Amino acid sequence: MSFFDGRYGTGPQVSAGERRTPSRRLSRRPIEVLVPGLGAVRGQLLNLSTHGLLAALPREIPLGVEVSVVLDFPEDPPPLEFTALGLRADRDASGAPPVSVAFQFIHPSKEALRRLAEMIYGG
Repeated sequence: MSFFDGRYGTGPQVSAGERRTPSRRLSRRPIEVLVPGLGAVRGQLLNLSTHGLLAALPREIPLGVEVSVVLDFPEDPPPLEFTALGLRADRDASGAPPVSVAFQFIHPSKEALRRLAEMIYGG
């Protein structure tokens, strides 16, 4: 199922003139994205919020497709695994890898959200 068929909505809605941005934590850690039909794509986590993340990947992946994202935080085991959608991909001006991909989490568990909030806001 694709993001673009409307199943997942368009993410958080914000009123006109309102500027609300979820807090993000900058984090340079390994990330693994399991993409149907492509297998595991390993890259680097760039930032993390309770809504999603930004990662640098060595190649493009299909956008709008459900993927599994695995984040390993050795100081807070076990690894976190999320179902997510790649929403946007950007390259630098040269067009060379890596590709920055923005992911939105799909229905994360309460426990995963609790752990993310502790990492981002402290706890």
